[in-house]
Formats: sequence, structure tokens, C-alpha cells
Amino acid sequence: MLHGPRAPELERELGALARAAGAEHVSLSHEVDAEQGLLARADTTVADAYLTPLLSAYVGRLEDALPGSALSIMQSSGSLTDAHTFRGRNAVLSGPAGGVVALGWIAARHGVDRAIGFDMGG
Repeated sequence: MLHGPRAPELERELGALARAAGAEHVSLSHEVDAEQGLLARADTTVADAYLTPLLSAYVGRLEDALPGSALSIMQSSGSLTDAHTFRGRNAVLSGPAGGVVALGWIAARHGVDRAIGFDMGG
């Protein structure tokens, strides 16, 4: 919705209708990212709608394989979050962010003040 962040009532109503119709996951733009402009918010919401169900299923299988563990997930910001609050929109750059965080941790652990990392991707 064009004015979703300022007036989220219609988005909430549409989300409730989608859930009532059987949608398992609903991404609402005012909940996903209320700060961005319309197109950027729409892109982020679409990415969240696509990725969150896939990643939630994967994380669920991972938790089943690791009973009793406290699973944290790396986000695009380089921070960790609880597996149950993780959203797909926060996964897009988690690989490169994780590489930077790991490099910093390894360098600090070995007393290295300066380090260069390389992320090949893939």
C-alpha cells in the first residue's frame, strides 16, 4: 500500500483476509520496513515474502536435527538473531556480513590489528 507505514489499517485488513483465506505467511510492508520509499519497500517486502517461508522451513529442520540447542542466525547487519524471529529480508547479505564478522573475530583472537578478508561468494 502506498501509505502503509503512515496508515497501516488497510494493510492489516488485507493481511487478515489473506490469512483467513489460508495464506501461511503474509508479509506486510509497514511491518517489513516502514522507513523506505514505496518501490524499495515493495522490493523488500517481496523478498521477505519469498524468503521467510523457505528459510523458516530450513531453520525448523535444522532445529529438529539439533534438539535442545539455542540456534542463532546471522543477519545482513552482521548481528545474530534468535531463529524464531529471523525474517527473510535480513538474510540477503548475511553471507558477506558473516565473512566480515568471522574475519574480525579470528583476527582479534590471534592478536592481529589489521586483516584483509576475501569473500568469493557462491
